[in-house]
Amino acid sequence: MRNVRGEMWKDLNIADLPRLSRFPFPVQSLGYTHGGIYPERTYHYERFEVCIRRYSQALTAAEYINGTAYRVKFPNVIMKSPGTVHTFGVEFPRDVVHFTYAAEMEAALRSMLPFPEKPVWEIHLGTKENQLITELMDLMEKSHEFGVTDRIDLAAFQLLELLIFSYNYSILRPDYYETRIRSIASYFQLHYKEEIDIVKLTAHYGMSRSTFLRHWQRFFRKTPGQYLLDLKLQEACRLLQEDHSLSVSDLTFELGFRESAYFCSLFRKKFGMTPLQFRHHAKIKSFQED
Repeated sequence: MRNVRGEMWKDLNIADLPRLSRFPFPVQSLGYTHGGIYPERTYHYERFEVCIRRYSQALTAAEYINGTAYRVKFPNVIMKSPGTVHTFGVEFPRDVVHFTYAAEMEAALRSMLPFPEKPVWEIHLGTKENQLITELMDLMEKSHEFGVTDRIDLAAFQLLELLIFSYNYSILRPDYYETRIRSIASYFQLHYKEEIDIVKLTAHYGMSRSTFLRHWQRFFRKTPGQYLLDLKLQEACRLLQEDHSLSVSDLTFELGFRESAYFCSLFRKKFGMTPLQFRHHAKIKSFQED
């Protein structure tokens, strides 16, 4: 933690720390800022950043995002895509938490979650949101301990999901099914490699299969099957790049597909190349970057 002129902040890069579960959406960095006042500045972003501005003595945050003026009440969240040009100043101290993903993760995240069209919006920080923020800040202090990076990845994704839902629920009336749909999505994220019995799972949450599907499509652009498939294929990409010893048969078994040919067909349809071609391209790209 650093303390400069009353501003306390910490920024932690965890991109290269080892993972155990290989969650499909690994966090690259995370940090927080307490206090601080500074004049207007312009920033350019290379990663996909989620920035939660929890509190300020100011009533609103005023800024320019890619040349468009925004003024939003606190607390609020801003999503900064790679290439974003963000201009703002801080007249009163504020409390901010942020985390980032690699640039190439943005498209996958947007395919999984119903992101708002605008980049910044007012939010309500309830008990669950604050618990996840506190958990992330606590985990920062022990990021090199066994299994902590995996917990950061999962907590950040759950928080991102809540923030996006908070916007959609301000438009779509909140109801009885909110927590149930969110809980099932979280279950998918943890168990996507396993064979999931949708009927039993939805019954556990007090819904029939048809009721679940009707409410699921209110919040997700993809069907549950497509959502699970995207999680598997995103994990396949990670494994192909990180573990060159894995064969296609190994991947098929690891990700819960029944046949290698079927897995390869789905992979080619999604990415326009076979798994081995993807690995070859990833090797070339890595070599060129080095």
